[in-house]
Amino acid sequence: MKLQNWNTNIAKVRAWMSNELDDEEAMVALNATIALGENSTDDGVRGTFWTAIRSIGGQHEGFPKARVGQPSLLSTEGQVNVANVMSLVRSAFATIGEDEEMTETLLKVIVPHGRTGGEYESWSAYCEHQAERAEDYMVKAVKENRWNAEEDISTMVPLPTKAERDAMAETEGGDTQ
Repeated sequence: MKLQNWNTNIAKVRAWMSNELDDEEAMVALNATIALGENSTDDGVRGTFWTAIRSIGGQHEGFPKARVGQPSLLSTEGQVNVANVMSLVRSAFATIGEDEEMTETLLKVIVPHGRTGGEYESWSAYCEHQAERAEDYMVKAVKENRWNAEEDISTMVPLPTKAERDAMAETEGGDTQ
């Protein structure tokens, strides 16, 4: 595994560990494997350690997946920031779900997109969905130059309201969409 990919993936795993992992044995095993991988100078050996990390962490809820396919438009630091915010969103919703009776009720009235039908299979699935929505919003903000992913999330400029879009369209004489 290339060093840059290692650094990106490990930063995401560390954020996940600090925000979501509550299994002490897995925490110790992951920290030891990360330390071994960081001391390695060989891409192949780092890849072996990454496989071990995926094996240990993959058994737990919310473990970050390594990106496959096209490279991210975000820098390594930006990817880590997005992963941190996703982890925070997941944790916040998981906290709401600690009350089983409340969770049961919420899962009956908060459903996936209307055309999809059905319900979320679990509160964890709903938490993951919300984290993915947050990720989509952050990436969209980067693409629209409303946020630099290397900066704090508080610097993100929100989408304009309908009234603001209408006012812009009037001054520009353009479309409101």
